[in-house]
Amino acid sequence: MFSGLGNVTYQLNPRNRVTGLFTRQTYYKPNRNASALNPPESTWIEDDVFSIYQGAYNSQISSNAIFDARVSYSTVVFPLKLQPGVTQPNVVELSTGKNSGAASQNYDQWRTRLAVDTALTYSARTGTINHDIKGGYQFFRGLSDSVQDVLQGINLNVLNGTPQTVTEYNSPVDEIEIFRGSVMHVQDNVAFGRVTLNLGLRYEHTNGLLPPQGAPGGPFSSARSFPEQRVFTWNSFAPRVGVIFDPLPSHAIAAKAGYARYYHAPSTGFVSGPNQNNLGGSTYNWIDRNGDRQFQRGEEGTKLSSFGGSTTTVDSSLKQPHTDEISAGVELEAPGRVRLSGMFVHRQARDLLALVETAVPFDSGYTQVRAIDPVTNAAVTLFNERPQFLGLAAQLVTNPSDFKTKFNGFELSAQRRFAQGYQFITSYAFSTSDITRTSIDVSQYGGEEEGAGGVGFGSSAFLNPNQRINNTSGPGFYDRTHVFKLGGSYDVQRAGITLAATGKVQTGTPYGRILTLSSDANGNPFNQGPITFFAEPRDAHRFPTLRTMDFRIAKFFVVGRQRFEAIGDFFNLFNVNTVTTVNPNSGTDFSKPTDILGPRVFRIGGRWTF
Repeated sequence: MFSGLGNVTYQLNPRNRVTGLFTRQTYYKPNRNASALNPPESTWIEDDVFSIYQGAYNSQISSNAIFDARVSYSTVVFPLKLQPGVTQPNVVELSTGKNSGAASQNYDQWRTRLAVDTALTYSARTGTINHDIKGGYQFFRGLSDSVQDVLQGINLNVLNGTPQTVTEYNSPVDEIEIFRGSVMHVQDNVAFGRVTLNLGLRYEHTNGLLPPQGAPGGPFSSARSFPEQRVFTWNSFAPRVGVIFDPLPSHAIAAKAGYARYYHAPSTGFVSGPNQNNLGGSTYNWIDRNGDRQFQRGEEGTKLSSFGGSTTTVDSSLKQPHTDEISAGVELEAPGRVRLSGMFVHRQARDLLALVETAVPFDSGYTQVRAIDPVTNAAVTLFNERPQFLGLAAQLVTNPSDFKTKFNGFELSAQRRFAQGYQFITSYAFSTSDITRTSIDVSQYGGEEEGAGGVGFGSSAFLNPNQRINNTSGPGFYDRTHVFKLGGSYDVQRAGITLAATGKVQTGTPYGRILTLSSDANGNPFNQGPITFFAEPRDAHRFPTLRTMDFRIAKFFVVGRQRFEAIGDFFNLFNVNTVTTVNPNSGTDFSKPTDILGPRVFRIGGRWTF
C-alpha cells in the first residue's frame, strides 16, 4: 500500500484564505479473500487506486460571520481480477463452504463522487441570549460503473461431492448507477443562563437513476440495451434537538440530552436492485448425466429460481431508511485537568431496504417437512417449495415492516487534557444490539443492514421462509458487548521524542452454526434443491476476545518556524493472532479458524510543518 498527500494554503488577505488538497492511495492485494475456505486459485487480485481532489475557500466576513465553501471530487478504481491460468468455474462444497476453481465472479469498478458544500456561520447576542447560527447548502452526485464477468458464465454447487445446482449468469455486464441530491440545513446553538439548546433541521432531496446502458452477449445471454430508468425520489426532513444544563457556578458539571433523526446516505447500492443490466441469472438442478462432475450444456434440470434486475422492481412507495437516536449523559470536570463522562445512547433504525420475493408466498408456496440435523440427531422443520412455484421470481425492493435494528449502549470515559508533557484517554462501553434478520452467513456482507437486505451487496434474507429459522432476532455481525480502550502520549521534551500507545480489549463478535440439507427425514430431495439455514441461534457462539496494542515513537526537530518529525508506528505490537473468522458450516470443519488478526506491521513516516 502506498499513500501520498499534498496540501497547500494561501492567505489572500487577513480575512480570506484558499486551500487545495490532493491525496492518492494505492492498494495491491494479490490474494484478496484468501482463507481456509478460499484457496489461492479462488481468490481475487485486487489493485485499487483511491484519489481525492479538494479546494476550499474561507472568508471572515465580519467579526461575527464566517463563510466556508469547498468542492470535493473523489475517484475509486476497484478491480477484482481472477487469478491467471485458472480455467475451471467456481465450485462451492455446500457441506463445508469451501471453494475451488476460479472466484465466483470478477469486477472492474469505477466510482466517482462530486460534492459542493457552502456554509455561513453567524453569531449574535439578543439581551441575555446568545445565538450561534449556521446554515448551508450541499450538492452531491455519485456514479458507479462496474464491468462484471463470470468464468464460463456459471457457478456450481455440490454437496458432499455430489452435483446439486448450476447457476447460469447473464455475464458479461456493464452496470451503471447514479445517485444525486441537494441538502439545506440550519442549526442554532442558543445559550441563556445555565441552559444551552442545540436546534437543527436538515432537508434533503435525493434521487437515484439508471442511465441508458447495455451489454454484449455471453454464454447464456444475448446483446441487449436499456433506456434510462428512474428508481426513487426522496424528500426528507430530519430534526435535531439537544439540551445542556450547567447547574453549578463553577461549570464543573454538565447534564446533556438529545434527540436526532438521521436519514441513511444514499449509495449506488440503493439504485442497483432493478438495474436490468446488473449481474443476474437462473439456478437449475444439475443433472450430471455422464457422472464426470464437469458441467456441460444440457445438464440443466428443473429451474429453481431466478435473480437480478430483470426480475426485480421497486416499491412505488419506497421510503428512505432512517435512524432515530436518543442520548443522555453527564460530564464532570475533575481535578488534574481530567474530564469524566457517562453517556447512554439508544438507536432504532426503521424503513430499512430489502429485496423481498413476492412470486412465491411464504405460506401457500411451501409445505412444512421434517428433516434431521446430523450433528444433534434432532428433528427440524423446514419449508419445501411447492412444485408449481419452482422457477418463479418477482423480487421487490421495499421496506419490510419486520426489518428493524436496535442498539443500546452506555459508555464511561476519562480524559486528561495535554499538560506537563502527557495526556490520556480511557473508556469502557457496554452495549446490546438487535437486527431482526441477517443473511445465512458469518460475515460483514450479510450481518448488517444493507447486506441482510441484499441491497448493493450480500444475499437478501427475505426470499424464503427457511431464512427465518433461528433468525428473527439477535445481535448483528458487528456486535461487541464489552469494549475497553486506553490510550495516551508522553513528550520527552529534552530529547524531542514523543511516545504514544493505544490498547483495546473487545468482546468477540457472534456466530451460529449453519447447516445445509438436500433431503427430508425420509430421504426425499427438496424441490428447490439444498436448503441452507441457521441450525442454532446466530449468537450461540462468539469469536475469542480481541486484545490489541499499537505503539508510536516520534522524534521531532524545530528549526525556526519549521518543524520536522520522523515517525515510527507499530500496529499489533505484540503480534497476537486472535481468530477473527471461523467455518460456520456443520461437520468436521465447524468452528475451525479461517482467518486471524493481521500480523505486526511497522510503518515509517515523516511530517514537515512550515
